[in-house]
Amino acid sequence: MTSKIYRITKPCNNCPFLDNGKAIKLADGRLDEIKEHLLKGGSFNCHKTVYNLDENMNETEEQELKMCAGAYQFLKKENKPNQQMQIAQRLGIKELGENNMKLYTFTDGEGNILEQVRAETHGEAVAKLTNKEAIKIENESSFGCDFYSEDIDEE
Repeated sequence: MTSKIYRITKPCNNCPFLDNGKAIKLADGRLDEIKEHLLKGGSFNCHKTVYNLDENMNETEEQELKMCAGAYQFLKKENKPNQQMQIAQRLGIKELGENNMKLYTFTDGEGNILEQVRAETHGEAVAKLTNKEAIKIENESSFGCDFYSEDIDEE
């Protein structure tokens, strides 16, 4: 599960948090009020999800409130996660761009490395195996033949 389920993943072209000259017009001081609200633990939903608009600003029947990506980036920069962000973290929801890869090392009974696979889960690593001996040991052994190193840099 990724953060797409609770927030927009990148700011809209006219996100009020962007300083690109295209930001949606807000009343004077409104952005500062929103930021203050966020820093106190509040939330701020993307204007497109509040007003039932799709990515092209056309009306849609579906409404799925999601956290504003600009608000999310602001809170990350301030190191002040709000309740939505904290709940997502506790539920193990992976933030897009977060490194969730592990290096699975498959060995024979004597500790010789047969194959190393980058994957997020054990099942995904097994599915990627190409070494026939590693596949056989993994399928026949109740304990498997692998171990992994925690989060690694993706190449």
